Amino acid sequence: MKKWLIGALLVAIVGLVWIAPTYNNMIPLRNKVEQTVGEMQFQYQRRADLIPAIVQSVSAQVKGEKETFTQVAEARAKATSIQLTAEALKDPKAMEAYAANQATLAGALGKLLSIQEKYPDLKQSEAFNQARVTLEETENRIKFARKEFNTAVKAYNDKRDPFPANVATLVVGMPHLASFQASADAQNMPAVNF
Repeated sequence: MKKWLIGALLVAIVGLVWIAPTYNNMIPLRNKVEQTVGEMQFQYQRRADLIPAIVQSVSAQVKGEKETFTQVAEARAKATSIQLTAEALKDPKAMEAYAANQATLAGALGKLLSIQEKYPDLKQSEAFNQARVTLEETENRIKFARKEFNTAVKAYNDKRDPFPANVATLVVGMPHLASFQASADAQNMPAVNF
């Protein structure tokens, strides 16, 4: 009985000595992933907050585009209804749904901005032009945040996935994370008419 207890204690100590450093090495990588998620969320929220200003500047001058305004409002509501959480990062389907909602919103905004083609006076609107420029800047920030997120996820997974680290990280509940994937629609070149 005593030998069994000593053997079990020895296995537990060896396991702890093996798992603890792996876990401690993963913490900064996990924190970096969470930081980049926060930056993506911030930029997505910034874009969502710009939408009312864009709609207001356009709707004041354009009366016949109610369907477009409705699509933008619905896409905004849907895109802001899903938040990236630690649990969502572990679920590729949740990441896919999040990306799809953001892509729908981007498409609706593109349609809204294309209204200026039909209404030349809109191009002269300072409010519209300022909102458009700010939106373009935000879209660039979103692209950068996505890239940083994918870089952080890759560093995390590169450290987590090799054996024996993958066993240790499974024991402490640090699963493989999904990177940000573009929606299927993003693979197709949009038609642009000049």
